[in-house]
Amino acid sequence: MANEQNHEIKTFGPQFFVETGSDKMEYSGKAVYKIAAQTKKGEFKNNISFYETGLARYYNEDILEIDVGEKGSSNEINFRSIVQNGHYSVNADKGEIRLAAKNIIIEASEELTLLAKKKVQIGYPNAGVTKEIKLQADKVIVDTKGGNLGDALGLSSIFKSFAGSFVSPKSIAKAAAGMYGGPLASAAVDKVFP
Repeated sequence: MANEQNHEIKTFGPQFFVETGSDKMEYSGKAVYKIAAQTKKGEFKNNISFYETGLARYYNEDILEIDVGEKGSSNEINFRSIVQNGHYSVNADKGEIRLAAKNIIIEASEELTLLAKKKVQIGYPNAGVTKEIKLQADKVIVDTKGGNLGDALGLSSIFKSFAGSFVSPKSIAKAAAGMYGGPLASAAVDKVFP
């Protein structure tokens, strides 16, 4: 039961209210304040709340749009989100995360990791659309069981199965290149296995 001395609700019509001092225990704890609203038919709800646990929360049941920088300069950062300590998490549990810009820079001071259980694709799926992929490092490590890069480098499982036999790595690579990439891949094999 709420403490009546501290609990206060102010309503501004049937669609909007401000509440403070509630003793009601919610999933996030006891709310210090809550500003809440709903559409006329009650289809969508929205609230801003702050809890005794230190959590500040903005909740919206449909679309949230943040629009900034209309009067900002194109060469300055017009939107910032900062985490002083701890991690930063962005989830789209049932959808995609899309970033679109003229240039996108992902910078990590120590390590950048891309994880996917099915496929990591770099560049457009259609040939000829992505003009260049550049790998630049003191060391590049490729660990693979197949694919045309694995074949060209002699790392595919097909090379392991013929290891110690009289079949040359170049012959195996040529055969694999014919399966995966045709004459261009075959020409690449000649560069790797002179």
